Amino acid sequence: AILPGVIHVHKDSDSKTTDTIIWENPTEERTFELIISRYPEAAEGLLDQLTPKRKAFNWLTKQAKVDPDLYTDERLLQQYSLGVFFLSTNGLSSWYDHTGWMEFSDECEWQGVQCGSKDSGFETTVIGLQLPSNGISGSIPSDISMLSSSLSSLVLENNRLSGVIPDELGHLK
Repeated sequence: AILPGVIHVHKDSDSKTTDTIIWENPTEERTFELIISRYPEAAEGLLDQLTPKRKAFNWLTKQAKVDPDLYTDERLLQQYSLGVFFLSTNGLSSWYDHTGWMEFSDECEWQGVQCGSKDSGFETTVIGLQLPSNGISGSIPSDISMLSSSLSSLVLENNRLSGVIPDELGHLK
């Protein structure tokens, strides 16, 4: 069976092996290419159906397919990185307040997400995450670094985080 978004290995008549990713729709392909162009390290996790990266990707591409005109490159990257953060930190099971997170809504309306007009000039640019004392557990995924060019505030005190802080977050503006 051919599964969408999975690498399929093919041998041609000369016995050369090639890997091909089969996508269900153009939105999936566009989103995948965009994410790995900005964050190549995400590629492996995106192909594993059980990772927070892939779960966030699947959720996002379903949303973007409904109304592709709403999903600029910036919005795709923001919602993907926030989705990976949410899933990696047990958002559904441990966060006290996850209003709006991973729902079909503007990420600027999600609990604790602050938006403004950082360098991009868009009022929908994520510039801060304010989620203190929210029951967040797990580790901060490195994918959050996709927000590092616009993120100027990250408040996660009094939660149950573990692991290392991604290096890229040390360069917040």
